Amino acid sequence: MSDSEIIKRAIVNDSDNWNLDSLIVEMGKRYHLNEIPVVVANADDTFTVYDGNRRVALLKCIKDPDLYQDAFNRIGVFEVEPELRNLTVLPCNVCTKEIALEIVERIHRSSNKWGKLQYEQFLHNFRGQPKGPLMLLDEATGGIVATNKKINEEYVEKRLLTESNLNKIGFSIKNNELVTNHNLEEAVEILKDIARIRNEDLSSARKNAGRLKDALIELNPDRYANISSFNESKPITKLGGSNAPNNRKEMSTAKALPHKRRKPVKTKEEVLFGGMLRPKGSRSNELYRAIDDIYHFYLKNEQKRFHYLPIVAFSMRLLLEICAQEYFKASDPNNDCKDGALKPFLKEAKKKMTETANFEDINEITLNSEWIDGKYNFEGILSKWAHGTLSADKESIVRVSRLAGNIIRLMWSN
Repeated sequence: MSDSEIIKRAIVNDSDNWNLDSLIVEMGKRYHLNEIPVVVANADDTFTVYDGNRRVALLKCIKDPDLYQDAFNRIGVFEVEPELRNLTVLPCNVCTKEIALEIVERIHRSSNKWGKLQYEQFLHNFRGQPKGPLMLLDEATGGIVATNKKINEEYVEKRLLTESNLNKIGFSIKNNELVTNHNLEEAVEILKDIARIRNEDLSSARKNAGRLKDALIELNPDRYANISSFNESKPITKLGGSNAPNNRKEMSTAKALPHKRRKPVKTKEEVLFGGMLRPKGSRSNELYRAIDDIYHFYLKNEQKRFHYLPIVAFSMRLLLEICAQEYFKASDPNNDCKDGALKPFLKEAKKKMTETANFEDINEITLNSEWIDGKYNFEGILSKWAHGTLSADKESIVRVSRLAGNIIRLMWSN
């Protein structure tokens, strides 16, 4: 990935590992040189940062006007002191790859900067070890471990996700892959329930200690009391490893967990469109940025600016309309759909979404499936918001925007 691609990814912060806004607060007025990045010189005269990616990404973001504006629009308050703006040279510890890995492991193995998932990733990517149970769970669910600190811990890794516990609920680890006798939809629901039992404290050192199935039964007796154990002779679905249907391909550089935050940042439940969009057309891109600006202004004072929500809501249909017009103008210039572009655009999107089924987050898979199966009246909600006949709350807007974002990324995105 190029520097700009990495920094854009850091700004979006889907993995919750970067948090550039909290880092700029920690830095303050200047960058203290007592902590310098660990860098490896490559054979092609390029350099790779092994420790200090957040610092380097932030400083490069500050120096690039477009990236800085992108960060300001996405993150909100992003003030930079003149001393940091003027910083153009950064001392680094340039060493061999092996020494860099030793430094990274020593720094992070004994600190709170990494969770158990990040350490499993490090051991797999750089030490040649098999993927650990948290990695496989994270891959199979599109990131449920990376986004939930209560799962990203040793108790879950060592006590709950054992081969014995997994076998009892119809799962196993074969050839470094998470497999199951359940179909995909059932499997991901069960894996999500593993997260629920930790979040609801149904399994801990004092309650159902290390007993995964017992905790699941307490959560949902009807579903789990008679759940079948794993059977190699039955049909098997692969969930983890390189063939995982929801496999998230993270960057191969080591990443630190976020430091303690010193100011509030947006949770994933507040992010519009499921993250940043890049519509191909100029009109759609301009409208998207306007909607995003209005929504971020609303978030700065939700109680005072709740009346902004209907504007964000009815703009969803307008954005999709413009994307549809631009899409057909580019793909079929002789067919001017004009005001009728949205319906065939959504029809094609639904067909393409059914064929690809390639979304990382399990929540997106569920949302897309509900729309494709007719269980979620996406078009009806858009129409009622556009005509002002349906009230709009933040939770509904975020949910609708996520599906709109999935459609735009699939059909009309750079």
